[in-house]
Amino acid sequence: MNDFLLVVEGESDRKFLKDLIIYRFARTLDDKDFILLGGNETTIESKAKLLNSRRGLNLYFILDTDSDLSQKRKNTNEIIKESKISVTDLFFLPNNSDAGNLEDLLFSIIPEKNKDFFQCLENFKDCVLKLKQSELRTFDDKDLMYMYQDSFSEGKEAKETKRSYLNDTIWNLNSPALDPLIQFLKNVLK
Repeated sequence: MNDFLLVVEGESDRKFLKDLIIYRFARTLDDKDFILLGGNETTIESKAKLLNSRRGLNLYFILDTDSDLSQKRKNTNEIIKESKISVTDLFFLPNNSDAGNLEDLLFSIIPEKNKDFFQCLENFKDCVLKLKQSELRTFDDKDLMYMYQDSFSEGKEAKETKRSYLNDTIWNLNSPALDPLIQFLKNVLK
């Protein structure tokens, strides 16, 4: 039994972190080592009772920064304080210093040899937008990551909750872009 819980926004965050921890720390976490907020920091309050019931465990939050890190940190800390949750530490994706989210971090760990291919997907997205046909849907970063993973024969399951990040043809889990998160996780897993 671990003495911590990782609090994340959703299943895709949990899946990525589980694979990253297997790869970089040779350690397997169970689903019970995570609490899913089911959204961003605004859902913390609704999970306060559950989070507070886990007294004795260190709570580590890993959330998307989205746009403004200082504002996100301020909002999150206010919600945590109002909810009377004891949090050990916070980390904001992609790197605890820049605006972004899990998909931004994932883009940064695409192996260099695949960057041109990913640019093809970006061009496709832009082309679809230029068509301005209402019956065509637009693609967000989650869709692009799905298409990227699904394009590889060894990609198998591309759905974000089933995706394997352990395939080094598709993902570089040794990327320096992961260093801030790895440092944070070292403190969690000590």
